[in-house]
Amino acid sequence: MNKSELKEIRIENLKKFFEDKTLPTKDKSLLSQLMSGKASFGEKVSRRLEEDYGMGSYYLDSTPNSPIGSDDDHQIRFERLNIEAACGNGTENLPAEVVDYVNVSRLWAKDKFGGNLSHIKIITARGDSMAGTIDEGDIIFVDTAVTEMVEDGVYLIHVSDGLRAKRLQRTVTGGVKILSDNKRYETETVEKHDLEQLKICGKIKGAWKLEEM
Repeated sequence: MNKSELKEIRIENLKKFFEDKTLPTKDKSLLSQLMSGKASFGEKVSRRLEEDYGMGSYYLDSTPNSPIGSDDDHQIRFERLNIEAACGNGTENLPAEVVDYVNVSRLWAKDKFGGNLSHIKIITARGDSMAGTIDEGDIIFVDTAVTEMVEDGVYLIHVSDGLRAKRLQRTVTGGVKILSDNKRYETETVEKHDLEQLKICGKIKGAWKLEEM
């Protein structure tokens, strides 16, 4: 989902939320500009409006025209954990806890992540080593059922310095390259005889972008 598509979803959900309500005086001008597409509809204003008006976490990012807050034939609810994945040096995390939930269209989720949705978890990205693919503050969708490297791709891994989100690539000698999409970071290589030091915690299936204003 690109920024333009996400903005359109937020506009439609905002219109739907206020369609049978009077616009509150304190945000009337802002809301009118957002609904008309004239104002920037970034992460901070989205989360603030959801909290101020009781919309529910990530309501504005959910696919429009579906019921929010339920897990039925149209919607699926994913757990967002208090876990951060470093896009750079690793991060150590406390035991995983659910901090809130994100509702999305079930059809959209199947299209993006495949049929097995029960193992999809959401965490947060930190750092810039995967910039352009995964940026600081993005929320990351991780398939935690994947615990081994099945193909080259972007994975959630645990190494000696903690949890990382990195691109992995097999070498011809049976080792694994740990790659950063930000070319300022050097490639690391785990040789075949050291692979037990590389733990696969899941395959990263996608990310939603944080737009800072």
